[in-house]
Amino acid sequence: MKKEDLKTIYGKSSQDFHSCVLETLNSLDEKGKKPYKSTKNVRRILAIACAIALAMAMATVAVATGVFGLFGRQVGNYGANVKVENEETTTSAKPKYVKVILDNVPRGYQLVHEQIDFYCYYFQGNYDSGVWSFSIDVEDADEYEETKGYVVETTEEEYNGHKAIIYKIHPDENSEDYCYSAVVYFEDFGRVVTVDTMITEGSSPSYEDITNIVKGLRLEDYPDYVEPKYEEDEYIDCDAEDIIVPTDFGEDLYLTSVTKDDGANFIVKVKSVEERTDAKGLLYNDFFHEVNANLYDQYFDADKNLITPYTRTDVYHGDGINTRDKSKKVKDDKHFYLVNVDITCLNKDIGDLTGEMLSTSVVKYIDGKTTFSATGGEVREIYIKGLDQKTSLKKGKTKTVTYGIIVDDDAIDDTYLNIEVDYVTRDEVQKMILHDPTMYLISLREALNSD
Repeated sequence: MKKEDLKTIYGKSSQDFHSCVLETLNSLDEKGKKPYKSTKNVRRILAIACAIALAMAMATVAVATGVFGLFGRQVGNYGANVKVENEETTTSAKPKYVKVILDNVPRGYQLVHEQIDFYCYYFQGNYDSGVWSFSIDVEDADEYEETKGYVVETTEEEYNGHKAIIYKIHPDENSEDYCYSAVVYFEDFGRVVTVDTMITEGSSPSYEDITNIVKGLRLEDYPDYVEPKYEEDEYIDCDAEDIIVPTDFGEDLYLTSVTKDDGANFIVKVKSVEERTDAKGLLYNDFFHEVNANLYDQYFDADKNLITPYTRTDVYHGDGINTRDKSKKVKDDKHFYLVNVDITCLNKDIGDLTGEMLSTSVVKYIDGKTTFSATGGEVREIYIKGLDQKTSLKKGKTKTVTYGIIVDDDAIDDTYLNIEVDYVTRDEVQKMILHDPTMYLISLREALNSD
């Protein structure tokens, strides 16, 4: 280490340090007049004394000046705690609002969401051979502390004068997929910026990808920013826990509008469940589209036949701190069912069925909880006909909605058809908008056995 570097780190030595060293040397000089078997003892005592004196001096400097900056430490086998210690910029000196600027946006990506008041930026798009996305968060440095999981590699860098810690995240020990998370400390703005990459289609971002984003990351003061005002900003949006209502196959469900002020508005009834081994007679565009792909192509071959059997990957999750996820290949049979649901309008015309927050889907219901996890068998809605935006229904009329579901053989006993209405009410006392999702669950096994 250079002399200039030592001066920068430790500063000028205190008088106490000089006095301590001189007293030690004088003491050794007095003892040196006595006979010793070896000079090694003198050297050893001198080295220990100097080390103690230097440690005392360093401790004095540390207490006087404070230690601040971005620090990371390992937690367990795969955890990483990162936070800012003794943040240098005072609260009064921090800009109230900052603007995030990216000079290096990955090719093919577009900004799809920008919300400065919550410091949230989100980017997504196609990149090279696969699809992955990344998000950017900005937080006050004096409030920032985070523990990341599934960390297998940590790198400390400095970009544009700002310290950055980059974590390689590898959740599944049996998979090649991984991602990166970068934490960057902007001392002059009193902010910590995190950049998180996410895997969406089996395509992993590289270390170069994350560092290119961080290298082009800048903050600017945004004094002209005006917080948006909302007509009902005095209300807090509050979601309640789902209300589960076990329902028999073929039972008439008398449902009300989402505001619960008009009485029974419609009847919903699951009329039939038909198993199909192909998609013949079904329109391609009635299958769901996800990430620029139609789900039809994932489950049916060129002759419109269901692709079965197949091999899926079950993932058993670790805690991310001491254990990682473990994946296992499982061979299973797929089933394709068409579910016909009748909706009958009662009291008055319904101008928009989807506006009534009515939805039909399929879920797994295990140990009193609903889940969409594919582990233990996939359950998924892939097709719908007869219900879209602005679907209306006249008083006294019935409309049949057909939706198609994929269910793995292993998951049939845990699969439930879900008729869901998201009721909305207002609490005028606590100024809250309450969402009361009610799920009417019908056993698929019961429906199949009833035919």
